[in-house]
Amino acid sequence: MKNVAIASVMIALSAGAAGAVTVANGNGSFEAPTFDSTARWKVYDGSPGAKFISGWIVDAIGDKGGVDQVASSWWAASDGNYSVDLNSVDAGGVSAKMDGLTIGNSYTVTFDMSGNPGGVQGVKELVTYINYDRIRSFYYDTTGNSRKNMNWTTMSFKFTATATAQYVSFVSAIPGTQGAAIDNVRVEMSEVPLPMSALLLLTGLGGLAAFRRKAA
Repeated sequence: MKNVAIASVMIALSAGAAGAVTVANGNGSFEAPTFDSTARWKVYDGSPGAKFISGWIVDAIGDKGGVDQVASSWWAASDGNYSVDLNSVDAGGVSAKMDGLTIGNSYTVTFDMSGNPGGVQGVKELVTYINYDRIRSFYYDTTGNSRKNMNWTTMSFKFTATATAQYVSFVSAIPGTQGAAIDNVRVEMSEVPLPMSALLLLTGLGGLAAFRRKAA
């Protein structure tokens, strides 16, 4: 039993180490940079002076596209004090590097989605990408939402790593202002493969246990 317990600990430690992935240098909830909350939001339009939220690259869709980093003084974030509206003056997007991937392993990207409740409420759409290859679209209906009650919903998708570092992107698929909102982006391994050493150890322990039962 003692050996089995040790093996279980080894496997758990191996799984934890293998699943450690960093998104946007740890800024998956857009908590940096901070700004005076009386400003309510900060515009990033992809221009040289407004191209980066810490750890994130801002993509402008069209001449006036960009995103807004929105403070919780304006609407309630899902995690922390800030979230991102993917439509500033027009449609935009954000991309971040994921570090710590293992080639060939499956990962799940999870994020919280809502939408700007201002103006005409309705369905907001965004598209996700891995290394700028389209993955899928996500939709959110803001009907009935308010700035105090954003009704954040958790969304997710899977991908298989082809490099130890890859980019994840969230891009608005609707024109104009008041787009989809995202927050709390994180990445975890979908299935943690057992290391060969752990498999051999478990096999050996199983054989030893069977031998002991037979000998008894």
